[in-house]
Amino acid sequence: MAAAAEPGVGAAPPAEEPGSGSLCAAPLRLARLPLARVKALVKADPDVSLASQEAVFVLARATELFVETIAKDAYVYAQQGKRKTLQRKDLDNAIEAIDEFAFLEGAGAISRKSEGRNLFAERGCCRRQSHSLYIGHGGLFCAPTKFDGVLIKSPNGVEVVQTLENCEMKETCYRVSYVEYYYEIIHNSAGDREERLKEIDVGQCLGSCTSGNHCLLRDSQNGEKCLVWAEGASSHCVPHQYNTHTFKSRSGNIRTVFTIQKCKCGSY
Repeated sequence: MAAAAEPGVGAAPPAEEPGSGSLCAAPLRLARLPLARVKALVKADPDVSLASQEAVFVLARATELFVETIAKDAYVYAQQGKRKTLQRKDLDNAIEAIDEFAFLEGAGAISRKSEGRNLFAERGCCRRQSHSLYIGHGGLFCAPTKFDGVLIKSPNGVEVVQTLENCEMKETCYRVSYVEYYYEIIHNSAGDREERLKEIDVGQCLGSCTSGNHCLLRDSQNGEKCLVWAEGASSHCVPHQYNTHTFKSRSGNIRTVFTIQKCKCGSY
């Protein structure tokens, strides 16, 4: 007699006993994601490739269990409707029935007809992008808000490479942190001359503003339709308030650095 297969990820779950009350008429068939495929996916994403291999496989396993749980519960609703394949409404019903998945409710209700809209921004989430901004609800943008700097030694001194750490939903014109490094000359308590690296958050204005066009005459039937408009001066996201930082530089001269405090739409 052949030995029974041990339960596992790749094995089919045991059939339910008669009278157990299960709605599943047949056991589900599960399959493992090939190891080579997982490694290929890891290498394809530059962010994931920086993580340790163990961490990636733990996250992959957690994702597999999550999808497996949702699929099993959704399959019950599919059988109630006498269907052999899952539909979106089956997944929605499965999510609504589990309290821990309440944060997913309504995520599938977003229209996918317009490819110009960003689904991540509309859900209130930000997707990390270093080259573009996406507009969401309420005139908010998915915008980079936190940067970091990596110090690299070179023959000419220390160079700073800027990296992006975080994105948030922001208004169209906003200030973000931008750190610059300067060499500062100080004198210690003994009167000796010392050189140290000074870190200053000079700030940076990001975002976009309206073109400045003004509607002079609107349609009486449709108030949103503009019949005559005048072009105004272009508007940009520019610094509004500054602070100053003064220190002695390497050359012995007094140097002043201006830091941005606020940003607003205006002209240069």
